[in-house]
Amino acid sequence: MKRFLYISFLILGTITNSNAQCSEILITYGKTQIGDASYICDYKVVLDKSKKRKPAFANYKIKLEKDNLYRFTTVNDLANENPLIAKISDDYNVYAISFDDSKNKDKGGFDFLCKKTQNYYLTCFYKDGTEGCGAVLFSFVKTYSKY
Repeated sequence: MKRFLYISFLILGTITNSNAQCSEILITYGKTQIGDASYICDYKVVLDKSKKRKPAFANYKIKLEKDNLYRFTTVNDLANENPLIAKISDDYNVYAISFDDSKNKDKGGFDFLCKKTQNYYLTCFYKDGTEGCGAVLFSFVKTYSKY
């Protein structure tokens, strides 16, 4: 019985550790992709395969301030063929998305100039509802002043 428990904890620890490694490697790589922006934080996304009628997604609430330019950079596990897609929205509109449907191409992120101080939603999901590990890095680029 003790041996069974030991093996169970070992397997559980390996699964947990592999997700942590996936995320940390992606964060390190993503920090090299943000360019001249100042890193604020990251959102790790680990999703299971979606069911047909209920796609898996992760949703984060972010307060953004008016006249600031923010950069959202998506990084994806190389084992996943489908890109991690991030979008910024509020209760009524979608303002930016990291995937161009017309060209069927992942943009790797987007810059967002905030026009109104309020809460926004960062929603992350995988194209075609596949499972995977990824991250979205949130960065500050600059403030636009009226004066």
